Amino acid sequence: MSIITLATFITLSLFGSSTSDFVINHDTSVTEASYIERTRLKERTAEELKKETLEALFTEFKDVPSMIAVARCESSFRHYNPDGTVLRGRVDSRDIGLMQINEFYHGEKASELGIDIMSLEGNMKYARYLYENQGLSPWGASKMCWEKYI
Repeated sequence: MSIITLATFITLSLFGSSTSDFVINHDTSVTEASYIERTRLKERTAEELKKETLEALFTEFKDVPSMIAVARCESSFRHYNPDGTVLRGRVDSRDIGLMQINEFYHGEKASELGIDIMSLEGNMKYARYLYENQGLSPWGASKMCWEKYI
Protein backbone atom coordinates (compact mmCIF):
# COMPACT_ATOMS: atom_id res chain seq x y z
CA MET A 1 0.00 0.00 0.00
CA SER A 2 1.49 3.36 -0.94
CA ILE A 3 2.14 5.95 1.74
CA ILE A 4 -0.49 8.28 0.25
CA THR A 5 -3.09 5.52 0.17
CA LEU A 6 -2.24 4.52 3.72
CA ALA A 7 -2.44 8.13 4.95
CA THR A 8 -5.81 8.56 3.20
CA PHE A 9 -7.10 5.32 4.74
CA ILE A 10 -6.02 6.36 8.23
CA THR A 11 -7.49 9.85 7.83
CA LEU A 12 -10.81 8.47 6.57
CA SER A 13 -10.88 5.90 9.36
CA LEU A 14 -10.42 8.56 12.00
CA PHE A 15 -12.52 11.39 10.55
CA GLY A 16 -15.12 9.73 8.31
CA SER A 17 -15.38 9.15 4.61
CA SER A 18 -17.51 11.95 3.22
CA THR A 19 -15.98 12.75 -0.16
CA SER A 20 -17.29 16.30 0.08
CA ASP A 21 -14.68 16.93 2.78
CA PHE A 22 -11.66 16.67 0.50
CA VAL A 23 -10.55 17.03 -3.09
CA ILE A 24 -8.96 14.20 -5.04
CA ASN A 25 -6.52 15.28 -7.73
CA HIS A 26 -5.62 13.39 -10.91
CA ASP A 27 -3.17 11.02 -9.20
CA THR A 28 -5.86 10.18 -6.58
CA SER A 29 -3.95 11.68 -3.67
CA VAL A 30 -5.66 14.06 -1.26
CA THR A 31 -4.81 17.65 -2.02
CA GLU A 32 -3.69 18.59 1.47
CA ALA A 33 -4.31 22.35 1.21
CA SER A 34 -7.89 21.84 0.02
CA TYR A 35 -8.58 19.23 2.69
CA ILE A 36 -7.33 21.51 5.46
CA GLU A 37 -9.20 24.48 4.01
CA ARG A 38 -12.48 22.56 3.72
CA THR A 39 -12.14 21.18 7.24
CA ARG A 40 -11.58 24.74 8.53
CA LEU A 41 -14.66 25.96 6.62
CA LYS A 42 -17.00 23.81 8.64
CA GLU A 43 -16.24 26.05 11.62
CA ARG A 44 -16.98 29.37 9.85
CA THR A 45 -20.21 31.26 9.26
CA ALA A 46 -21.08 32.61 5.81
CA GLU A 47 -20.20 36.13 6.99
CA GLU A 48 -16.81 35.00 8.30
CA LEU A 49 -16.11 33.21 5.02
CA LYS A 50 -16.89 36.33 3.02
CA LYS A 51 -14.74 38.50 5.30
CA GLU A 52 -11.79 36.08 5.01
CA THR A 53 -12.24 35.91 1.24
CA LEU A 54 -12.23 39.72 0.92
CA GLU A 55 -9.13 40.04 3.11
CA ALA A 56 -7.30 37.44 1.01
CA LEU A 57 -8.43 39.09 -2.25
CA PHE A 58 -7.34 42.59 -1.24
CA THR A 59 -4.00 41.22 -0.03
CA GLU A 60 -3.33 39.21 -3.19
CA PHE A 61 -4.40 41.90 -5.67
CA LYS A 62 -3.59 45.14 -3.86
CA ASP A 63 -1.27 45.96 -6.78
CA VAL A 64 -3.88 45.06 -9.44
CA PRO A 65 -7.20 46.72 -8.54
CA SER A 66 -8.73 45.63 -11.84
CA MET A 67 -8.62 42.03 -10.58
CA ILE A 68 -10.64 43.07 -7.54
CA ALA A 69 -13.26 44.47 -9.94
CA VAL A 70 -13.20 41.16 -11.84
CA ALA A 71 -13.83 39.22 -8.61
CA ARG A 72 -16.72 41.53 -7.81
CA CYS A 73 -18.40 40.80 -11.12
CA GLU A 74 -17.50 37.13 -11.45
CA SER A 75 -18.40 35.91 -7.97
CA SER A 76 -19.70 38.85 -5.90
CA PHE A 77 -16.51 38.45 -3.82
CA ARG A 78 -17.40 34.87 -2.87
CA HIS A 79 -15.28 31.74 -3.11
CA TYR A 80 -17.64 29.63 -1.01
CA ASN A 81 -21.34 28.97 -0.88
CA PRO A 82 -23.02 29.48 2.51
CA ASP A 83 -22.65 25.74 3.21
CA GLY A 84 -18.86 25.94 2.74
CA THR A 85 -18.71 24.28 -0.68
CA VAL A 86 -16.73 25.98 -3.42
CA LEU A 87 -18.76 28.34 -5.57
CA ARG A 88 -19.51 27.13 -9.10
CA GLY A 89 -20.60 29.27 -12.03
CA ARG A 90 -24.30 29.76 -12.75
CA VAL A 91 -23.86 29.74 -16.53
CA ASP A 92 -21.02 27.21 -16.64
CA SER A 93 -20.61 24.92 -13.63
CA ARG A 94 -16.97 24.38 -14.64
CA ASP A 95 -16.21 27.95 -13.49
CA ILE A 96 -14.78 27.70 -10.00
CA GLY A 97 -14.49 30.01 -7.03
CA LEU A 98 -13.73 33.64 -6.46
CA MET A 99 -12.15 34.29 -9.84
CA GLN A 100 -14.38 31.77 -11.70
CA ILE A 101 -11.47 29.83 -13.19
CA ASN A 102 -12.83 27.38 -15.76
CA GLU A 103 -11.56 23.92 -14.91
CA PHE A 104 -12.10 22.62 -18.45
CA TYR A 105 -9.79 25.21 -20.01
CA HIS A 106 -7.38 25.76 -17.12
CA GLY A 107 -7.48 22.68 -14.89
CA GLU A 108 -4.64 20.85 -16.59
CA LYS A 109 -2.32 23.88 -16.65
CA ALA A 110 -3.11 24.68 -13.03
CA SER A 111 -2.23 21.09 -12.09
CA GLU A 112 1.04 21.33 -14.04
CA LEU A 113 1.88 24.45 -12.04
CA GLY A 114 0.96 22.71 -8.78
CA ILE A 115 -1.99 25.04 -8.17
CA ASP A 116 -5.27 23.82 -6.71
CA ILE A 117 -7.95 26.13 -8.16
CA MET A 118 -10.52 24.72 -5.71
CA SER A 119 -8.72 26.37 -2.79
CA LEU A 120 -9.08 30.12 -2.29
CA GLU A 121 -5.32 30.65 -2.35
CA GLY A 122 -4.89 28.51 -5.46
CA ASN A 123 -7.79 30.17 -7.25
CA MET A 124 -6.21 33.60 -6.76
CA LYS A 125 -2.72 32.33 -7.56
CA TYR A 126 -3.91 30.90 -10.88
CA ALA A 127 -5.87 34.10 -11.61
CA ARG A 128 -2.65 36.06 -11.13
CA TYR A 129 -0.87 33.66 -13.49
CA LEU A 130 -3.59 34.24 -16.10
CA TYR A 131 -3.49 38.01 -15.58
CA GLU A 132 0.30 38.15 -15.93
CA ASN A 133 0.18 36.09 -19.13
CA GLN A 134 -3.07 37.24 -20.76
CA GLY A 135 -4.20 40.40 -19.02
CA LEU A 136 -7.93 40.67 -18.41
CA SER A 137 -8.95 38.77 -21.56
CA PRO A 138 -9.80 35.51 -19.72
CA TRP A 139 -12.62 37.44 -18.01
CA GLY A 140 -13.87 39.08 -21.20
CA ALA A 141 -17.38 37.68 -20.77
CA SER A 142 -17.91 39.90 -17.71
CA LYS A 143 -16.15 42.97 -19.14
CA MET A 144 -19.38 44.98 -19.32
CA CYS A 145 -19.54 44.70 -15.54
CA TRP A 146 -15.93 45.13 -14.38
CA GLU A 147 -14.82 47.82 -16.83
CA LYS A 148 -16.98 50.40 -15.06
CA TYR A 149 -15.00 49.82 -11.84
CA ILE A 150 -11.52 50.27 -13.30
